[in-house]
Amino acid sequence: MESLLKQDQVNFEVLDVKENLLQVILLPNQFIYTDLSYIVYSSANLAIRDVSLPWYKKFYSVHAGHRTRIRNRKGGVEYIGLSKTSEKVIAINPSIFPETFIIDKNYVLAYTSGIKIHLTPEPQALLKKLNWREIKGTGLVFLQGPSGLIEKRLGVDEEINIHKNNIVAYTTSIKMEESQIYKSLYEYFFNDWALMKVKGPGTVIIVSNSQAMIESSKSIKRTTRLDFLYLLGLTLLLILIEFY
Repeated sequence: MESLLKQDQVNFEVLDVKENLLQVILLPNQFIYTDLSYIVYSSANLAIRDVSLPWYKKFYSVHAGHRTRIRNRKGGVEYIGLSKTSEKVIAINPSIFPETFIIDKNYVLAYTSGIKIHLTPEPQALLKKLNWREIKGTGLVFLQGPSGLIEKRLGVDEEINIHKNNIVAYTTSIKMEESQIYKSLYEYFFNDWALMKVKGPGTVIIVSNSQAMIESSKSIKRTTRLDFLYLLGLTLLLILIEFY
């Protein structure tokens, strides 16, 4: 019986009028991972443990180098309420999709024990540098953003344009092509505005408010500038070595 309970999918419900509060029901020996700051309430018998990860696991962690494990160790039915913003919570079950899901770690509210998380080898994941993670397994991943999340399912060869800062998750069957508009050489290196041509078949999840990702946009711009300055400095150094 105990082994069966470990394999069962956790039950959950999304509460509040805005559907922004995730309540997870945990049977004996079931557990989930989240961030300690996302816990709103919990039943008294849950074991809550915040663990700092070793250095080699911090690279693919979704919760800033640590994670909080909530486990039902005493039997019975226990519950916990989680939320990180005032917007709607959505759930992803990777096992029902034929392709692998790639997600932006900044939107992860929680995930269950059946989920495996890795750094992604997907070249398209370079859209936001090191934020992307590959998720697999038979568990659930719960996402919540600073504004509403929208799931779009694209048919074969169906295309839409999405601002790159609004892409939250996508399946690996999705193809993307960056289409940038620049007015000058300066903007080629320092302007981070870009629409992505997204082509199906597959599923893509987007955040509905472009202003919600303004801090991410600033971060990308700073990184772009540093990359440019680094390449410029390296080029000048190679020129000096060549001539001297």
